Amino acid sequence: MSQHAIEDLIEDTVHLIDAATLPDAAKRDYLAALYGIQYYYDTSYTHFRVMPILLKHGFVYRLPLDTYPAHTTKKVTIPGWLEDETTGELARIEQEEDGTFIYVDAGSTSWKILCEKGILPGDACNAVIPITRLVYHLAQEAEKQAQQTLLTQWYGLLVNGYLQGTLGEAEGLSSNLYDLITHKDLLQLRTIAQRNNVKRNRDIDEDLRLPVLSEEAKMADTPDKEYAARFLLDLKKTPDAIKAAYEKAAKARLANAGVKDQLINVQLNTSLSQAGWTAIAGAEKNQWSWYKDEPAGRKFIWVVYEAQDKMLMCHLGMQHRLLLNWQQRQADTVLAHLHFTQMTIASLPQDRQEDKKFMHDYGGWKFDIAKPAKTLQSQIDRLTEDIGIAENTYFTWLNKEFPEAFFNRNPERLVHLAEEGEDDSGIVPDYTLFNSFYSIQLSFIYHYHTQGNAAKANTLISNIRERLNNKQRKSVYETKCLEPFLQQYEKNASATPMPLLHHHLLLQALRKEE
Repeated sequence: MSQHAIEDLIEDTVHLIDAATLPDAAKRDYLAALYGIQYYYDTSYTHFRVMPILLKHGFVYRLPLDTYPAHTTKKVTIPGWLEDETTGELARIEQEEDGTFIYVDAGSTSWKILCEKGILPGDACNAVIPITRLVYHLAQEAEKQAQQTLLTQWYGLLVNGYLQGTLGEAEGLSSNLYDLITHKDLLQLRTIAQRNNVKRNRDIDEDLRLPVLSEEAKMADTPDKEYAARFLLDLKKTPDAIKAAYEKAAKARLANAGVKDQLINVQLNTSLSQAGWTAIAGAEKNQWSWYKDEPAGRKFIWVVYEAQDKMLMCHLGMQHRLLLNWQQRQADTVLAHLHFTQMTIASLPQDRQEDKKFMHDYGGWKFDIAKPAKTLQSQIDRLTEDIGIAENTYFTWLNKEFPEAFFNRNPERLVHLAEEGEDDSGIVPDYTLFNSFYSIQLSFIYHYHTQGNAAKANTLISNIRERLNNKQRKSVYETKCLEPFLQQYEKNASATPMPLLHHHLLLQALRKEE
């Protein structure tokens, strides 16, 4: 689907350039750079909206088709496109009242061929104007002509293009903040935006509308990206002030580099140890985990520091005693061997889930290491409280649901709910416990065997075989866990250990082994 706002912006800007007091050669260069921007976006061929202007300033040439070299050897649809066999570049062909014509952009391959053959004069196009310089000059011209909306739209296009990654190093926009805030064209463009009080305008299309600074800062995956957003969007602050804030935050991050580990390894670990949890050694970088045994099985907590999102994600899980028995193994400390998992936030009261002071929009606990140590400590205090609440809520609920309530349900119904949701809404009720066809089927297979109902168990085994046989491409879980299990089951039936259950942590571990 075409980005019509970009097409309209190009059209309006052609009129802006046409009205400017510039030589035709300069206007042609601006038009060439302007239409080059369309290639970054999903836009259609819009030249005919303003063709008289493009012809007037020598950016487009209109010639009879039969003047194009070797046109008779090319198969073309009219109206349509003439494709250069070497570069794939296109020229437009139109059937008009006085004949068939080809429209060629100055600087294109078709234009160069025509120049080489002496069909066009061949006055050389200058090098394409860099995007940053083009936008600066267009903003300058929009200011002269009192075109405030056009100025705002071009500034919005550049800012969005950079922050969304459409424009980058290749267009002269560095990912390094120091390079960005000393970029001559950007500084001049920013000055124009400041002078004209450029602001976010909700009436402008989202492709051209200035983004919200707080959202961009939150989503930034590097400090340079965050402060680049501040440089481009916080026009009240000088570049020097942006630079000073960036360097202050960098010092805070450096000073707090050890605070994160200190708060989690000491403060959080001490609190959890006092509550009966045991730390698990050898975790991956930026991940910490603990376990606690109870009659139903081994409970787990693990915390992951998400540096990009500046938060701590916390999860709960269990290796259940009954399922361990069916798997013929003992509880261990490997998260990939869990049977049940849940995000900790899901077991908190609504008011705590929605407390924006502590909770991140993505379901974790805010933890920006650029913040003061006191702030980080309060975040850990809150996380500790929430873990205590969630532990009691989740595991009490889980013990009520499994095994008795779970095995009183219909396995076919549970599979449907896990795959399609309640009323095919995609919303999966918590009581399904597993989000996997295989985990539900395997659990019921061993449940039926304990009841002495081998026929029902074998029906579910057949369901698993059928699903596997219908797959053109098998997952790592299917090849490494299910297929070996089915081979053993064929020989040993219920004496075969249940395989590991399917979930994302196991899949990650299996992929690492490949």
